[in-house]
Amino acid sequence: MWSVFFIRLWMPYTYNPDNDSRMRSRVTMLLLGALEPSATGCLLGEPRAPRRRFVRASSTVAGSEALSFRSLPGSACDSDLPRHASSRYDPRPMVTEYEATLAKPLTQAQFRTWLDERPDSDLGHYELLNGRIVVSPPAGWPHGRIGARVARILDQHVERHRLGQAFDSSTGFDLPSGDTLEPDASIVTTARWNAAPPPVLGQFLMVVPDLVVEILSPSTRSRDLTEKKDVYARNGVEEYWIIDPRARSLTVFSRAGVAFDDGTTATQGPLPSRLLPDLDATVEQLLDY
Repeated sequence: MWSVFFIRLWMPYTYNPDNDSRMRSRVTMLLLGALEPSATGCLLGEPRAPRRRFVRASSTVAGSEALSFRSLPGSACDSDLPRHASSRYDPRPMVTEYEATLAKPLTQAQFRTWLDERPDSDLGHYELLNGRIVVSPPAGWPHGRIGARVARILDQHVERHRLGQAFDSSTGFDLPSGDTLEPDASIVTTARWNAAPPPVLGQFLMVVPDLVVEILSPSTRSRDLTEKKDVYARNGVEEYWIIDPRARSLTVFSRAGVAFDDGTTATQGPLPSRLLPDLDATVEQLLDY
């Protein structure tokens, strides 16, 4: 019987050449069988260390509780249990988000320190929203497919017309309100980019995007449509796009004074964007999956 193994690399929030080199080395060692026995033991029929699972544990950030790893008793090898053992299968949906319980709101500096303490194996998507830590797991289909298409279309348009900088979902923004958010796609115009502090390698950008795009998922729908929308408006985002994969629709909220307008929703045809009136793309192209 043939077996297929997938190697998933954790990517940092901002690109770092040192991390890239370290990840390449890890993959090389894994393929050469040079990792410690605990990484390949099950493949060779050897025992290995107990499985590490997500549990609640106290964080070093004062007054907070957050997800961390702790070794729990029990073997991690599938061969130790019957293939369909009930203790190995949980029919409940996986946890889609977690909000840390905080005694008091976190600052952006405390949030960054907390992030630096996460283990390399932690794949959580973390944001600081109104002083609390919010984490979501890797998104399900077709979130990533839509996100890649949106980021590519925006980047090509921005490059072609020399409008500024386009970013994908791996970029975090330290906003003036004290929030640190990581939208699915964004654009910073040249004027705002030049007026902002110079970017620092490995740090979040200290600039407010002109355009922010969020793709709805079951766990983030309510927050994206209310709390995040208010935060983006309060910080001066000019246009906020909400993409709904289930409804196959795009809603564009444009700035109207200190808040966003009621929004314009489209399910086909040209994108209803005031900020990018010359964007050569359709709603169908964004939602082609």
